[in-house]
Amino acid sequence: MLLPVTVKDAAFPGRAASFLAARKGKFSSRKGMSPALVPVERRFDTENMGDFVIVNGDTLSVNFGATMIMPAGPQPLIGSSPDFLVKSSPVCLQGDEIPPSFQGALSYTEPPFTVPGTGTLDISPQTTTVLKNGGKALLLKGTVFDATFRVTSPAKTPPAPPADPDGTPDLVLTKSGTASFATSNTILTAS
Repeated sequence: MLLPVTVKDAAFPGRAASFLAARKGKFSSRKGMSPALVPVERRFDTENMGDFVIVNGDTLSVNFGATMIMPAGPQPLIGSSPDFLVKSSPVCLQGDEIPPSFQGALSYTEPPFTVPGTGTLDISPQTTTVLKNGGKALLLKGTVFDATFRVTSPAKTPPAPPADPDGTPDLVLTKSGTASFATSNTILTAS
């Protein structure tokens, strides 16, 4: 059985060596601390503890206030790491941060613009600074982070002939909001 290890505190380079060290008793869990394991000789440092790594099936939620993006609600992420797994789930690497359902042109509405328009989603999540897999950083849960919705075709008000036969378009072409990850991983942390 592989034991969890906090990547930041690994005494050996590479995750395989870290897991091996955990199995040989070089690491021990400390009572009342996170489920991640820390080296016996190191003090527990809560300020530099790291954050949970995002894995396949975790979700992304976005919030743009009155702007409603379709599909609504949390959307599942697809982890692309072929060889770095947490509980048999691939970890999510940089580039996996936008779920397939949020990729490409997305429909949106925003009162009073009830005729849908389209746009694209950009987010800026927290990633690892040292640990990489295949040259790519791992996604971390972090806290709430910035999200931007860039309008490609503006939503409009409903047509009101004869004064406004086409409807009035939304003139705000960049929407600022927030995003956050929800994770099922309570084992592996990194920074």
